Amino acid sequence: MSVISKDFQDYDDDDPEIEFRKNRMDYWQALKLARKEYMQSLNDLNGQFDAWDFEEWLEKTYGLKLSLLNGNITDKYEIIDEKLYIMFILKFT
Repeated sequence: MSVISKDFQDYDDDDPEIEFRKNRMDYWQALKLARKEYMQSLNDLNGQFDAWDFEEWLEKTYGLKLSLLNGNITDKYEIIDEKLYIMFILKFT
């Protein structure tokens, strides 16, 4: 897992999706916290991290569908259950 400085800017100031770009660091931080919870749920099963299983767990637990590319989590997502997603926001942001 990469560690990127919070002051790193990979977008232009006139980017049409500037708010999305600015909020990515918060998204990644929230996913890290959710991943800890996910891994604790696997502890009983001696499981290892799997992005596809993590995505399924997030959908069922927090109503968040990740965008995966070749098994890697991207910065895009879709809210599929707003009530569950509110719990994600309250817990991890």
